[in-house]
Amino acid sequence: MNGGPHNLHNIGQWWVNGHGDRVEQVGIDACAYCHGSIFRGSFLSKTSMARTFNAGNYDTKTYDAGDMVSCYDCHNGPNGD
Repeated sequence: MNGGPHNLHNIGQWWVNGHGDRVEQVGIDACAYCHGSIFRGSFLSKTSMARTFNAGNYDTKTYDAGDMVSCYDCHNGPNGD
């Protein structure tokens, strides 16, 4: 599942659709490396370009280049809603 650049997880709509299953498999500690110890984002979770995702029940999420991606962008942190 680490098919993205620099051995990170894939990025894009595919990841948005299935990341919950992956988090259950590997645990949230794997997320903390890039998304920070409190999962609010870090310089490693910044987007390289503008992106828009369909986040289902969480509406459409749009990021500008350089925005940090956080678990809190769509739901209440790494542990879900």
